[in-house]
Amino acid sequence: MESAKKANRPTRAIVDLDAIVHNIRALGDLLPPETIHMAVVKADGYGHGALPVALAALFAGATRLAVATVEEGEELREGGIKAPILLLGNLPLTHALRAVKAELSVAVYNEETLKALSEAANEAQGVAKVHLKLDTGMGRLGLWGERALEIAVMAANTPNVSVEGLMSHFATADERDLSFAREQLERFKTLVKDIKDRVNLSTIQHMANSAGTMVLPEAHLDMVRTGIAIYGQYPSPEISHTVELIEAIRWVAPITHIKRVAKGTPLSYGSTNRTTRESVIATLPVGYADGYPRVLSNKGAVLIAGKRAPILGRVCMDMILVDITEIPAVALGDEAVLIGKSGDKSISAEDLATLSGTINYEIVCSISKRVPREYSTKIDTLLFDIIERGYYTI
Repeated sequence: MESAKKANRPTRAIVDLDAIVHNIRALGDLLPPETIHMAVVKADGYGHGALPVALAALFAGATRLAVATVEEGEELREGGIKAPILLLGNLPLTHALRAVKAELSVAVYNEETLKALSEAANEAQGVAKVHLKLDTGMGRLGLWGERALEIAVMAANTPNVSVEGLMSHFATADERDLSFAREQLERFKTLVKDIKDRVNLSTIQHMANSAGTMVLPEAHLDMVRTGIAIYGQYPSPEISHTVELIEAIRWVAPITHIKRVAKGTPLSYGSTNRTTRESVIATLPVGYADGYPRVLSNKGAVLIAGKRAPILGRVCMDMILVDITEIPAVALGDEAVLIGKSGDKSISAEDLATLSGTINYEIVCSISKRVPREYSTKIDTLLFDIIERGYYTI
């Protein structure tokens, strides 16, 4: 079968790997020397590209990676990554052998997964590494109470299985009120103690996400798992910006058409916008199929030559219209910035999220794979360094 052709959309997302390196190091500066830094690169590196982000993160000091699916882990292995990788999400039992062969550690919260991994490791003549997932208040996945103790004992005695970690996940560490987060942390510590009282386990204990890493130093434990923050996005508007993060993605599109229209001209689907004056309208080759939110119809804006160009009419699948009447000397091919800086102005993923009524996570993760990613870095030793440390192979 012929491989899929590379995306050739005129719009593109430029990922600054130096920003990833900066963010990893800035977050790492918060940690005690003995605390492991795990970089979360699931969802294709939150839309930034999992493999390039993984390389930059390992170069910057992270020593482990996390993904959500077996496929994501396999892609990193196929890309040459040798560092430890933890599968955070659900493991379909039919994928157990694939996980073992790819040497992925797996978050486990039931005996069925333990059994499947044990059988897979036996078949592969290897060992399945697992992190027992404890539910301390997220209510999503995980073990609690007596059941957590039962599965921990079972895991410790399951053939071909090694319990590498005990983990949980914060539900509200990105909120100003940290009382529930601290309550969760105490529940986790109690569960860990109860487990260790019942079975002898030497494990990595970890719970802190980006928010927990930034605001709860007592939650750093043996390892932290940073996700959104390594991409230069703060976990929520309620998190203080005491750690300087640099937004790693810049999203741009060229102007492909310019036209002058009369007052009262209807624009885009549904004619939801009519010009209130004689106007100059530019068309950009980007739309909701590329991940630009349709909800920004008639209220979003882009930057052209350092000036704001409002979106007029509905965002289409592949195009948007913007008003450039007040921006002089605009020509075909000029760059419009959807996320990033232009002159002394900027639009961030957080800005788009606020306007869209969502979160910055969704904005960056939603940039479609059909938008080509380009990568910039001034660090010419990046690959050489992580090869030397055994995290990557060509």
